[in-house]
Amino acid sequence: MVHVAERYATSIRWRLDTLLSVLIAAGNYVRDDVVSSTIHLILNSPPEEQAYIGLRLWSSVHNVANSEEKQPLLQVAVWTIGEYGDLLLSSERIEEHQLVDIYQRLLWSTSVSTTTKQYALVSLAKLSTRIRSKEEETRVKQMIEAFGSHLNIDLQQRGVEFSQLFRDYSHLRPALLEKMPKIQKTLPNGTDVEGGSGGFDDPAPTIDLIEGGDDGDSSLMINTTGGGSMVGKIGSDSRALLDLLGGGDDPIDGLGLVPTADVLISGSTTTTTNGKPAVPTTTSTGNNQDLLDLLGSLDMPASTPPAAVNSSVGTTTPLG
Repeated sequence: MVHVAERYATSIRWRLDTLLSVLIAAGNYVRDDVVSSTIHLILNSPPEEQAYIGLRLWSSVHNVANSEEKQPLLQVAVWTIGEYGDLLLSSERIEEHQLVDIYQRLLWSTSVSTTTKQYALVSLAKLSTRIRSKEEETRVKQMIEAFGSHLNIDLQQRGVEFSQLFRDYSHLRPALLEKMPKIQKTLPNGTDVEGGSGGFDDPAPTIDLIEGGDDGDSSLMINTTGGGSMVGKIGSDSRALLDLLGGGDDPIDGLGLVPTADVLISGSTTTTTNGKPAVPTTTSTGNNQDLLDLLGSLDMPASTPPAAVNSSVGTTTPLG
């Protein structure tokens, strides 16, 4: 349903309303990627839509029954309220103490998960730079300092860090806790997609390097839009592997492959562009002999290269 709403959304507000309905109805059955995609959509929405969904999320957390049991809804709500608390307060529908009261209720609740409390603690620190009342700012500071001795190590770490930020680096809080910038979604093929468009573009075509290989192994595929860079990489990797095993240094077809044993034995009959037989060197033959010995092949005399054997055929050697 979330993917359908992303693809066929008529407007950003309609899509935000649909996602909010899903968060309320599905409760804890909402997947984590839906939470992140909803936050991403709110982040890239216009300011008026951010204020709108912020008010709706605050109303949902404040009025919906058993909202503490809907962890994904709470995570999106506290992130939005902490990030755009100034927009909510500018609407004059919510008082500063009401926002702080919601955080106190969630952070002190035993039915709220640790992950949601982590969201709330970071959001509360951000909200401290959005409110103007010194009294409410002091309440926020006291709530954060209370987590400096929490039994959960993650919450304790956040409590200590934010407490030190309040105590020693208060002048840096507005800059460190400012609003997040808009983030573009990058598809697997490297294409940037704007925040509300919901891209479903197909990736670039690929070529299977193994005939009939359809098991979905992406390591056996090369991108046709990448030119020869991928082929060169495959060649260098193959060459490095063969060097490690003691193979030859002569690449074939630009992929860093070496001739097989049959090609090495009959290599003297291979012709070059000038029509002359190509004679393999002794060093290359010795290296390939070591490779064959390592792989458990048949014993071959390393002292007599194939070129010397082939060159002696048909030649009469004097006996005396």
